[in-house]
Amino acid sequence: MSITRADAAFLRRIADPKHWTEEDARRVLSLREASGESEAGFARRYGLRARRLGWWRRRLEEWTADEAAGDSKHGPEAGLGESFVELVMRDETQPTAATVHVGDVVVELAAVDRAGAEFVAALSRALGAEPCC
Repeated sequence: MSITRADAAFLRRIADPKHWTEEDARRVLSLREASGESEAGFARRYGLRARRLGWWRRRLEEWTADEAAGDSKHGPEAGLGESFVELVMRDETQPTAATVHVGDVVVELAAVDRAGAEFVAALSRALGAEPCC
């Protein structure tokens, strides 16, 4: 199946946002599967990150397995909001460069550099979280 113009426009728009919804991820992964391309090839073609595609594929597979096992909740309402790190980037007009959310823990970073990235990774490991994309 080829990608329609509307789908291609959606993929170009979704390449930039720092946060995808479950609906966005399902649509992107459905289009990737229909294209027949590898995750890496599809990501390259549409300016996406292959790592993000893989992360969402694994997360949605987990949710599907949970639903099949009788646990119909997934996402933050199932407690998964505490199992990954959300990093919200700010523009230069904001007093903080980024805000990191790990469950109930919120950390504001003054700068996003190598030290900040290493801190986020260490915080994720310490709290048993899985960093998102």
